[in-house]
Amino acid sequence: MGEITVVIIRQAPPAGAYRQTYRVPRAGMLRVLDVLNYVYENLDPSLAFRNLICRDGVCHACFLVVNGKRSMSCFTPVRGLGDTVEIGPAPGEKVVRDLVVEHDYDLPPGPPVVFESDPHGQADDHG
Repeated sequence: MGEITVVIIRQAPPAGAYRQTYRVPRAGMLRVLDVLNYVYENLDPSLAFRNLICRDGVCHACFLVVNGKRSMSCFTPVRGLGDTVEIGPAPGEKVVRDLVVEHDYDLPPGPPVVFESDPHGQADDHG
């Protein structure tokens, strides 16, 4: 199975953007959101990204650029992306920090509880 090289374009305005590289095991990585959770939980807890979202491709809050294409992290499969995956913030949006951007549209109301992921990628209700 091996590993995936993950290059994340990070930014903490007003500083400029920079690339940070991580090695992530391929096993268990179904979606780009799983990769981001792995990096945050195991390699770098300073990584900022939208994790408290619908996880079903409905709210569109998790839009990113993955390998040069606008993608939803909760919906984009890792399989087929190759051995190196580059992830950056959504284009045309103001970067708050790392992969978190200010959307220029209203997000639909979220779920009434906060969902966190467990190490197996399943949603837990911590409400």
